[in-house]
Amino acid sequence: MRTLSSGLFLLCALALCPLAGAQGRRAAPAKRSPQPAAAQVSPAKKAQTEIERQMEELTGAVKDLQEFQRKYAPDSDLEALRPERDALLKEIRDRLAKLNEQEEAFKQIKKLEQWHMGTQVLQEIVSGNKVHPTVNEIETVFNLDNFTKTIRDFKSGVSQAVVQEEAAWRSMQQAQADQRWSVLIASGAAGGLIAFSFFIWRLRKRRQLQTLTPVPLQGPTGRTTNPPALGGPATPTPTPVNPFQSGTPTPYPHAVQAPDGAVGAVIGGNYRIDAQIGKGSMASVYEAYDIEHNRKVVLKQVREEVHQSEKDIERFLAAARTVQALKHPSLAEIYSIFLENERIYMIEEFCAGKPLSRFLDAGKRISLRSVKGVLQQVAAAVDYAHSQGIVHGDLRPANIIVSPQGVVKVLDFSIGLQAKKTMARLSWAEGHGSPPYMSPEQELGTALPASDLYSLGVMLYEMATGRLPFEGPNFLAQKREMTFQPPSKVVPELPKALDMVIKKALQPEPPSRFQKAADLFGAIVALPDAAAKTG
Repeated sequence: MRTLSSGLFLLCALALCPLAGAQGRRAAPAKRSPQPAAAQVSPAKKAQTEIERQMEELTGAVKDLQEFQRKYAPDSDLEALRPERDALLKEIRDRLAKLNEQEEAFKQIKKLEQWHMGTQVLQEIVSGNKVHPTVNEIETVFNLDNFTKTIRDFKSGVSQAVVQEEAAWRSMQQAQADQRWSVLIASGAAGGLIAFSFFIWRLRKRRQLQTLTPVPLQGPTGRTTNPPALGGPATPTPTPVNPFQSGTPTPYPHAVQAPDGAVGAVIGGNYRIDAQIGKGSMASVYEAYDIEHNRKVVLKQVREEVHQSEKDIERFLAAARTVQALKHPSLAEIYSIFLENERIYMIEEFCAGKPLSRFLDAGKRISLRSVKGVLQQVAAAVDYAHSQGIVHGDLRPANIIVSPQGVVKVLDFSIGLQAKKTMARLSWAEGHGSPPYMSPEQELGTALPASDLYSLGVMLYEMATGRLPFEGPNFLAQKREMTFQPPSKVVPELPKALDMVIKKALQPEPPSRFQKAADLFGAIVALPDAAAKTG
């Protein structure tokens, strides 16, 4: 796809060719004295050369990693190889970070150079010095656009190589573990082997019972008891109206059996998995039962991609423990965070209800009165977290649970952002969030408290109108130019005063937005629930 500047350059240049010819017939262009050919390299070409050099060095680093991968053998000492492997992976990550910076700079230089080139050609056509753009000029514009795709394809290839290496490393770790287990069994004495085999048989029988037929807990009277739900959720003041239809409360939609026989398994010695709720970009999510505290909980098994290195684990755990300290009625509480078998697990409050996104499916909208009830609680949670120095970074309807009583819980505060930052480093994406809801500065890699306010403005628009203000694919350009329809134009019964609230909430520059979520809520709470009828 050609960029807008490329299209304008070609279209305008070709459209003005007849004008150039007419001017050329009226007055012959002045003769210009021959100029010495000076080798002048454009800024875009310089940037392209630097990027190509960085790509060559990165290619060499990937080849070094692939060559190093040949050392992964059943008899190799993987722990001795780990420091060199980590150093190779670090070099690739560092060079990729540098390449991302160079790519962003190249995009800006390319836009300016294409615009300057188009302007210069148009001036020469209008003045009669040129009839149409030269083939070389057209190729230059197109080559700049194609080079951006070349960078993207290159990064995809590097990503695939790193993933393949990781798979080979883990496969060899498993193979060596299996080999050690076989040697241990083979070296046992006959009597010990029989005893050990009997022990394994008993252990497997016990695990089979745990996995296939979990024994229900017994109450004090000896009768079977079902795990109770959490105690009544803390209700914010004032109590919100019930914004949605009544119905059976469900934690998340479409609970299904977890894969790989996980249902019935006990994690961390205390949390029994009952069903899989879903699988997101950050974690696999399960409904589980906290045996010690006799309560239903949500168990999240964080994806392996989120913690590829010790630093990734440290960053994620630090973010999770910071959020764990937050205590607010409208925030889903984190009970526990732990590592087991090199995987991160989080135990969170079980929130009965449905994601806000369920109520917005297929373009449904919510009454402005109900929007106020939801926004009041989300705004209180956001301002509280910001007062503790924590940014959510991924506010969207899927991360907000609404109970049948209208009580709201915000999920994944800051943790989703940290996970997406790690995923972005692996996929070399620029933004850390969900494109329709993230602020312009987030698309460039920066998350601020004002970014959450922007996301809140997008959700306000979507709840009130049933559609997103920006529908892509070029989200960043649409957000910078504020190319959205006023809410009252989309839904005529909405008050026109809401248009001004949305306009301020979706300002592309952070200082121009609402600075506190309470200010955004205060701006809509006084609005009428519907536009005044005329006539």
